[in-house]
Amino acid sequence: SNVRRRMAEHMSASVATSPHAFVAVEADATAITRLRALGSVTIDGVSVEPSTVVAIAVVRALGEFELLNATLSEEGLVVHHGVNLGIVLGLDDGMLVPVIHAAGGLTLRALARRVADLRERTETRQLTTDDLMGATFSIAGAPSESVLFSIPILIQPQVAIVSVGAPQQRASVRDQDGILVPVVDERIVLGCSFDHRVVDATYVARFLDRVSGLLAGLDVESER
Repeated sequence: SNVRRRMAEHMSASVATSPHAFVAVEADATAITRLRALGSVTIDGVSVEPSTVVAIAVVRALGEFELLNATLSEEGLVVHHGVNLGIVLGLDDGMLVPVIHAAGGLTLRALARRVADLRERTETRQLTTDDLMGATFSIAGAPSESVLFSIPILIQPQVAIVSVGAPQQRASVRDQDGILVPVVDERIVLGCSFDHRVVDATYVARFLDRVSGLLAGLDVESER
């Protein structure tokens, strides 16, 4: 198909252009658990995907890690002060990456509404050229509920992309007042492919740790 042909050309060119590297962390997914208890919908009735919850934390963390919210070309590196977030959406014949422009400052409810609109128009092939242009950073959700993590290819000329694994129940041991107590909680793997010409693994690991912390502290009850 034309969609898959264009995707194939871009992915091949991206691998040839950027030295790809990858870092992943396991994060607390309690915010997603709390949202699921509320029906995984906003107060307006809009469905909220786990990757949308993570996207809120990603956008906020990028304010502190601006080198990842950048584009690189022959003219040099351009660091963007506003986040235009690309959302990787799968189709039967390939993938498209529509863009949420000016994603910074959005609440979970507002972001979920924008994602739902883009998904609907992607599936009905009603996206405009503007919908597909101008992304400064992208995020890819889990392709199925059994995927722990994926290693995405950079969408040129962006220098980083986050992948979100499917939430999983995990047994762990927690220190409660000096006593080790076995618990079962929900965890999620957050991965980040990045252009090694721009940043290194230490910088990206700190970014993912910050995303993890923001995700754990997200007040989904008030933001939905």
